[in-house]
Amino acid sequence: MIKKVLVFSLFILFTISCSNNVKTYQGKKETKILSFTYKGKAKSVFMAGNFNNWKVSDPRYKFTLKENDTWELTLPENYFLKGENEYKLIVDNEWVVDENAPEKRDTKLAGKIGLFKIE
Repeated sequence: MIKKVLVFSLFILFTISCSNNVKTYQGKKETKILSFTYKGKAKSVFMAGNFNNWKVSDPRYKFTLKENDTWELTLPENYFLKGENEYKLIVDNEWVVDENAPEKRDTKLAGKIGLFKIE
């Protein structure tokens, strides 16, 4: 009898401890991840655009050097605006158009810029 009570008690403790690690995401929409790459020799690469008020050295939009002079930035889409996002890259403090941009547009103020849309 004592053995059954002990086994049952251990089972209940194990169940309670495991249930604290369960996370539910009811009602939450899955966040899309966006990736940007820049290929070229550089000391630093940032992204600036209308989504961050064109801040040149915003640490949230700093690319990471991977390998073979390939830089990458991966962020959830909530770091950007719904609708049109205009942007440029800042490579070693020089403004550069992203050659991989889904769209490009000429502007009077900034010249050619990259453009992508979030629905």
